[in-house]
Amino acid sequence: GVDTPGTESFGDDRIAALRRGELADCFGQQFADLALANPPRLPGGPMKLIDRVLELNANGGRYGLGMIYAEADVHPDDWYLTCHFVDDMVMPGTLMYECTVHTLRVFLLRMGWIADQDDLIYEPIPGIASALRCRGPVTPATKKASYRVEIKEVGYRPEPYVLADALMYADGVPIVQMTNMSLQLTGLTRERIESLWRGKSEVSMSVSATRREPIFSGEQILAFAVGKPSDCLANRIASSTATVAASPVCRGHPINFSIASHPWSHRPSSSRPMAGSRRNTTCRPMPGTSRQTAKCQCLSPCCWR
Repeated sequence: GVDTPGTESFGDDRIAALRRGELADCFGQQFADLALANPPRLPGGPMKLIDRVLELNANGGRYGLGMIYAEADVHPDDWYLTCHFVDDMVMPGTLMYECTVHTLRVFLLRMGWIADQDDLIYEPIPGIASALRCRGPVTPATKKASYRVEIKEVGYRPEPYVLADALMYADGVPIVQMTNMSLQLTGLTRERIESLWRGKSEVSMSVSATRREPIFSGEQILAFAVGKPSDCLANRIASSTATVAASPVCRGHPINFSIASHPWSHRPSSSRPMAGSRRNTTCRPMPGTSRQTAKCQCLSPCCWR
């Protein structure tokens, strides 16, 4: 089966194999002997936008749903610089966005969301608004461009889909922020994924095996919200003689922003993700996983300086 340790990385040779559709040479023998006539691959040629993956963590990122960090070498004579613009050579903003999409595609391929190349279309989710904010360029002087993509929502509609936030860096300096990136795999369904992997152990990208226990329970958060901080912090202040005053910072029901976890059950959804939604819902792609819903999530890019 496909096992995912806490952190993985893929060097230049393995990403080159992915561009050739050689999944096993990139991700390991767990991807060998799949019933695929024409395996999916990463774009190459002029659209070679990734050279290596420095880190892929199935449980990483701010939302705990996965993170991937990829890198590309930049050369002064790269086509996207020499043709844009003659007197001010910079990478086009649309191509910056495409770089992060390619990075996200590597994550989804590693997750086991695959089908024959001709049957699979990667496209934005209709009705989901994304945003790109540019604060700096990639120029002929840039040596490395890197892309950090954090998964914030993943599931089925019934086609597999994902929402993510991303930051792009030029030589380690953050230059572009992408929020609410959306991608759906048209032509693929949960049933097709499970059929492909039937006979092999399930693709393990679950957070359940390594998920940390919450520091505070829902009941403790609610107690803090309604002015009973001692009920929330009892274990932490038991040895202290300090008096804790009621806190006005949090709100109780119905304005409750705490995270609740529920066992995953696969059933059709009555609603689709809405544009600008800050909902964080994970529907892991294989059995034995869990669903996590956050009614509110701060999306401020904490790494901006």
